[in-house]
Amino acid sequence: MRINEEKLKARERNWFRVGYKFFDSHAKNIGPKAALTYLFIKSYEHKNTRYAWPSEKFIAEKLGIHPRTVSRAVKILKAHDFVRISQETYGGHWPYNKYLITDSKYWLVEPKSEEARMTNISLPEDKK
Repeated sequence: MRINEEKLKARERNWFRVGYKFFDSHAKNIGPKAALTYLFIKSYEHKNTRYAWPSEKFIAEKLGIHPRTVSRAVKILKAHDFVRISQETYGGHWPYNKYLITDSKYWLVEPKSEEARMTNISLPEDKK
């Protein structure tokens, strides 16, 4: 039950903070679905550890979008270094990702891997 206790502690604040840099320099580059996914993950960030761990299924349910859309959005966030991801095991399975919310000084305007550009990730440049 430790996971649920930590989630509740992170949510007790009832608010979270996002700097203007996110909207001024990055939200347009990652697209609206990735931006919304980032904001949702950020809302679960533990204030001391900078970790959040909502499952992709949970994110999809709360945002009313398909889990594959969340998965693609998470790949975009990872490619732009908004989050670093480790998979946590519980009972021999990977029930969720553990997201480290990175400081804005590490955020990338361009994705860090060519693979992110070549996958079925719709970046704003691809829509033109």
